[in-house]
Amino acid sequence: MDRRSKHLSSEERGVIFAEHSRGSSQRAIGELLTRPASTICRELARGRRDDGTCCPQAARRVYDVRRTRCRRPRKLVEGGEIHRFVHDHLVHRRWSPVGQRPELAECGPTFQSDQLPCA
Repeated sequence: MDRRSKHLSSEERGVIFAEHSRGSSQRAIGELLTRPASTICRELARGRRDDGTCCPQAARRVYDVRRTRCRRPRKLVEGGEIHRFVHDHLVHRRWSPVGQRPELAECGPTFQSDQLPCA
């Protein structure tokens, strides 16, 4: 299985930090998990605390923060200007997406205005 584009799981992070605390090399940990040694090195760097110890939970938090920065911003955020516009037109003005884009009628079931999922 090609794992180059897969993210580390919580179990893999636990193995990395357990093996590191046992004194295993980054290369040996990488072979154990079939991951490159560079992945292990980055994960250990993410989880390194000020006192020199490593923590998988800290590594996960750093990883999550970095992942949110690289994602595209959502267009239809609840409470945002576009969300208010769409909600207002769908619910209050009984606007139909099918009326705006007729090809949507071919895509599947249509909703009555009182059955709208976002209402």
